[in-house]
Amino acid sequence: MKVRKVNQQMNGERVLRVDLHTHTHYSRDSIMSPRWFVETCRRKGINCVAVTDHNTIRGALAVRELADFRVIVGEEIQTAAGQVLGLFLEEEVRPGLSPEETIEMVRAMGGIVGVPHPYDRLGLALRHDGAGGSAARWRHHVDPRLLHHRDGARHRPRDGRAPRAARAARP
Repeated sequence: MKVRKVNQQMNGERVLRVDLHTHTHYSRDSIMSPRWFVETCRRKGINCVAVTDHNTIRGALAVRELADFRVIVGEEIQTAAGQVLGLFLEEEVRPGLSPEETIEMVRAMGGIVGVPHPYDRLGLALRHDGAGGSAARWRHHVDPRLLHHRDGARHRPRDGRAPRAARAARP
């Protein structure tokens, strides 16, 4: 959870410091308890966070109960063809569905859809041709603001494909 330092005041208005893709210990790739998660957000000055654990909203609900800042309930959902990010969810979306079914379920709850790792080398990227790493097929189904431009993991390529795909997805 890395956040750049910014001024808390900008033209007399409060600046929103947001992280839209985070995990708690409800995901296999995190050890942060909801309490530790909230304390870390406070310490870093994050005042809005989307908790997007893998295939569950339990961590998001737990963080929301503890936090004194905005918590967006989200989920990083494993579809039959890679991962989809759903935000503003009311209930869990079952993993293993097609991307289209997953997107439809997220939108039926009033949620927005993103692609968390568009060019992942480990095969997590949403794909349409079995080759992996192809976000272009889904660009009209997702909110371009939720197509990751940067990824903190070292196994992710940093060759500029994700920012280009996000720009191409803009309406």
